Amino acid sequence: LLVDDDRETRWALATVLRREGAQVTEAPDGDEALRFLLRAQFDLCVTDVCMPGLGGFGLYAALRYGDSPELAWARTLPVILLSGKVPPRDLAHALDAGVDDIVEKPCDPEELKARVRAVVRRSRVARGPTARTHGDLADFGMGALAQALHLAGRTARVCVQAGPVTAV
Repeated sequence: LLVDDDRETRWALATVLRREGAQVTEAPDGDEALRFLLRAQFDLCVTDVCMPGLGGFGLYAALRYGDSPELAWARTLPVILLSGKVPPRDLAHALDAGVDDIVEKPCDPEELKARVRAVVRRSRVARGPTARTHGDLADFGMGALAQALHLAGRTARVCVQAGPVTAV
């Protein structure tokens, strides 16, 4: 599953992956990606971080920490984030939270193919969780947390204080 709001980037990356023999389903944003994930299972999700609506951090949070029984299988879905202008600290938090890999945009096609092969290979060998399936929302930066709360059109008030992070 390839998720990017930029049509040209999505087309270019999908072409690279298809030439490697991959079956690629394309989604323009995280919300559409979730709809695809409710209908089919995938071996890998490659998603842009910064997109209107539900971005890559929010999509990752929905997959790993969401409570949808229909998406329980996706808690172990390998995820590669595509990053353009994301602060290194946010990327470090994403890796600590269990994201499988991060590729800087614009990316070299050979590097992307190699990283995809490596992540898929590791996931097939492990066949176990690639991240914690239970955790603390404090692992995410505020941008990622806001995207996660955007799910299903919900709004929430976020209270951040010493100790656990809660959404009301």
